Amino acid sequence: MLKLFPMLLIIFMLYSSNSYSQETYSNNKIGISAAIQNDQFEIQLPIRTSSYFLIAPSISFISIGDDAKDFQLGLSNRIYISPKKVSTYAGARIGVLFNIPKNADSVIDYTFGISGGAEYYFDKNFSIGIEGQLNVSKSDDKSVRFASPGEFIINTATVILATIYF
Repeated sequence: MLKLFPMLLIIFMLYSSNSYSQETYSNNKIGISAAIQNDQFEIQLPIRTSSYFLIAPSISFISIGDDAKDFQLGLSNRIYISPKKVSTYAGARIGVLFNIPKNADSVIDYTFGISGGAEYYFDKNFSIGIEGQLNVSKSDDKSVRFASPGEFIINTATVILATIYF
């Protein structure tokens, strides 16, 4: 089902491009986003501080049965290049990833990245977007998250976002 989502999203966007849509970005100040990246799901709270700048704290939580808990806190920003119906942007992101196993020491990994993407506004309260990222992560000495304990890791990622603005 997760692999079918991007294709359905593209079909929906193509179909919707013929319907009415606003000519500018949302001027609402706050929203809530669902972000999907590989098998990770994240909730973001985008806060628009101006027409060209947005900051978005984020959180993610996974409970792996009784064995472990995985918790992530992040902060990203977007600098909009063209705040219109299709709003392109560039940005940066930092994050702290906690893995808390039941019978072992906790592990903390850090990540930093740059991004670029676009949001398509169906109306002033709803947008979907896609973002490409280049990330650098510092893995804990005991971490298996990035398959290289104690090392710096560079990777690319793609994120799909759906946002409701209030």
